[in-house]
Amino acid sequence: MDYLDFVLRLDIGASGGLVVRLDSPAGQAEASFEPPPIREEVERAAEEFERLLEEGQGQESFRDVSPRGVVAAIGRQKRIGDQLFKALFREPVRDRYQHSLGSLEARPNLGLRIKVQMGLSDPSVAALQGLPWELLYRAEDGTFLGRMRRTSIVRYLDLPLPGGQPPLPLPLRVLVVAARPRGVRPLPHVEREVLALRKLASQHSGLEVEKLMPPTLERLRQELLSGGFHVLHFLGHGAFREADGEGALYLEDDSGGPVAITGPMLADHLRDITSLRLAVLNACQTARTSAPGPFGGVATALLRAGLPAVVAMQFPIGDRAAAAFSAGFYSRLVAGDPLDAAVSEGRLKIHRDLPKAADWATPVLFLRSSDGRIFEPRQRSRKPWGAAAGLVLLGALGLLVAQDRLMNVLVPESSRDSSSEARPTQAPERSASGQQEAGQSVSTPEPPLVTRGVAFPSPSPSPSGGEPQSIKAPPSEPVARQQRRVPVTYTLSDRQPVYLPEIKAHLTASFNVYYGNLFVTLTLAPEKASGVKQIIAGTTTVEFQTEQGTCRIQVLALDEKARTVTVLPSPS
Repeated sequence: MDYLDFVLRLDIGASGGLVVRLDSPAGQAEASFEPPPIREEVERAAEEFERLLEEGQGQESFRDVSPRGVVAAIGRQKRIGDQLFKALFREPVRDRYQHSLGSLEARPNLGLRIKVQMGLSDPSVAALQGLPWELLYRAEDGTFLGRMRRTSIVRYLDLPLPGGQPPLPLPLRVLVVAARPRGVRPLPHVEREVLALRKLASQHSGLEVEKLMPPTLERLRQELLSGGFHVLHFLGHGAFREADGEGALYLEDDSGGPVAITGPMLADHLRDITSLRLAVLNACQTARTSAPGPFGGVATALLRAGLPAVVAMQFPIGDRAAAAFSAGFYSRLVAGDPLDAAVSEGRLKIHRDLPKAADWATPVLFLRSSDGRIFEPRQRSRKPWGAAAGLVLLGALGLLVAQDRLMNVLVPESSRDSSSEARPTQAPERSASGQQEAGQSVSTPEPPLVTRGVAFPSPSPSPSGGEPQSIKAPPSEPVARQQRRVPVTYTLSDRQPVYLPEIKAHLTASFNVYYGNLFVTLTLAPEKASGVKQIIAGTTTVEFQTEQGTCRIQVLALDEKARTVTVLPSPS
């Protein structure tokens, strides 16, 4: 999806009043702008959101609230959105809007990017930043513009900073900061959203998710300097002081207590991180600003520091709505959508998954990038070519093995090139007990080539059902005794241990469903030690310590539907 810009610049007119200056595909225009009297209505809407969240017990996000409360919330959204639309789209702006939409009818992959642009230096203009533009509602056809893919809504700030950074290639690397400091109202379901993000990463090869531990400002700075992250995703509490316009996020100190990090302070720690392209702030009031300090809010402070884009929250948001937004947003981002299209899809997913939810309009996109593309679109041919390359590689390996066997048969040992002694030796067969037979040697092979969540096939099993067949080493090779490592696939039952003789340990899987998402936890329990648990999302390694050394398994592939796992055991 590509977009044509429909720029609505709010400014001070020649007579001193507010005006809307339009630059659109259908031409330019100017109209007076009178802010609608909706301030009290917006405040009541925010209070109602909080009440409905509490009534729905937070994590349910309006699922079980009373129908009367839902109808009242939706009706208030429509009233606010209708008044905003009528104030912003006066003639001749409205006429240009209709013509611009009409020009898109024959171009299905082209949309209209509605840029609500304003400066923050003038207090009367800066105050307009607090209006919920994402609720723009066109009553004549009953549509919220913020839920439509073809009419994205973006807040574009006037900042004297360059915004032309080149797009970054995938994978998209996300650093998740989940803060739950002591003494602050607990957020018991933050970890569920972390799990949901990890689950999402396991389903999309273009997405990588890492959690910051511990969630302190010092640790955040260290990770950003060394990790090459593209997105900062914050989960936790936010705050805002209307008197001075200062916003803050609550991180933790070294003892787990709360530390309020103001927007400008956080901006100082992100300012020179050149890899960072986006901040997603899943915390209340992070999108707010006020006339006394227009750059004191968290989102505006980060934009002023040079960050190309920020997704922040203007109202309270429930846990399920936040998880739904993240799923819709990141899946479309790695698919190649520009930021505003991905945000629209995230809002729509909240509405689709939670039709009674009133918090779909809570996410706000602040943008400095001119076209919203901060990541390169995924190359669609990459996956098929990757699979074909794997087959070609396997075929080439098979030909090399066949050629080696043929040379052993046709060429006498005495006439072979002496350089053949330097070649790596091949693994011998093992007896039923797993020990190597006498007189044979082996060099430990490297682990198999693994893509994200997919491993190359294991050697085929022997006709007798024992260990996979291997190639016998020539008798002239030197003797070495090392255990052969091959991938092994196990079928798992919930909480039923499977014994791994290679490392003398038990592997147990537990399957847990959170809001329709399946999470798998593997426990590796040595015979005489406590178990080591790890949530599995894609390829990973689970290990434990013994007196003899470190034993580990490398998880190569996990099929949740078939409930099978392919691992590479590694004895100490």
